[in-house]
Amino acid sequence: MVADDIKTEEDDYVPSGVQEIFAKKRLHKAQIDFISSQPRVLKWAMFCGALLIIAVYFSMPSSCVKSVSVSGNINLPSEYIKEVSNVDTSHRFFLTVPFITELRLKSNPMIQDAKVSLNANHVVSINITEKKAIGYRYDSDEPTVILADHTTASLDSGYLGIIANIPLITGFDDEDETKQLCSAFADVETSVIADISEISQYKLPYDDQTLKILMRTGGYFVSNYHDLYMINQYHLVEKKVTDSSKCVFAFSGDTGDTVYTRTCPWNETASETEYWTDASGNVIKNSYGDQIAKHYYTDSSGSDALDSNGKKIPIPIDSSGTEVLDAKFQEHYEAGYYAAGTLILPEGAE
Repeated sequence: MVADDIKTEEDDYVPSGVQEIFAKKRLHKAQIDFISSQPRVLKWAMFCGALLIIAVYFSMPSSCVKSVSVSGNINLPSEYIKEVSNVDTSHRFFLTVPFITELRLKSNPMIQDAKVSLNANHVVSINITEKKAIGYRYDSDEPTVILADHTTASLDSGYLGIIANIPLITGFDDEDETKQLCSAFADVETSVIADISEISQYKLPYDDQTLKILMRTGGYFVSNYHDLYMINQYHLVEKKVTDSSKCVFAFSGDTGDTVYTRTCPWNETASETEYWTDASGNVIKNSYGDQIAKHYYTDSSGSDALDSNGKKIPIPIDSSGTEVLDAKFQEHYEAGYYAAGTLILPEGAE
């Protein structure tokens, strides 16, 4: 038994030289493991440091938006646009994403386009393009803004002031009529729309597509859908009108665009209304069977234009009953070419 114990001790015996070699290997491995762990530790340290810096920055007031600049708006208040954009001075400047803010703005039915940029000194700039508003009306007692692109928008409390810049629209209950009205305003200037108080329909004997437009000055402009763009010239003619019973009319034809004044149709009584007659004295009717009223030219002051005999100068009609206006009437009238009651141009004159 003693011999077995001695044998075991001999078997377990490791020379000191070998132990030293193993110790050196263990030390070398530990050094290698330590060195290889350094980049990982460094990365974690940098990451935690960056998080700390970001946390400190966003906790500081200087990280917020300093101001929001709004441009391009006409009818929409700047405060309303800021509200829609969801950007204000409580938001973090570098967390404001222009693309997302633009999408948010363009989703509004009153805004056609939007551009957002982050500028120096933590200023957020918003530039918008509004849709052209041509008026407002009441649909089922709800105020609705009518837009030139054939869309509508409910009148929001955020821009109630818009009703001071657009007219009230009455009638046009048919969808096609509303579309025609929107298309007619395509070329009407925004500043002129702001001068209109009310738009309604008025049926004339010779044109059942007539627009009756009340201006904020109290005067009236009468036109059809096709010729509405000539309302841009309204104030040039209106300044010369001294008779409140006169309306400004617009007409386009083969002779060009003409804006002129004459008695408002609703101011013409049955007894005052004259109708065109043929050589036999029969009243001329148009293709709809309506009698064709006779209208007269007015001079630059809005009074009846008279020939050399003191008679009113009628606006002629063609075979279909359509009035044929002289686009240069005032020029020809002042030159004396209407002395005989009809236009007689001397040789070489235009």
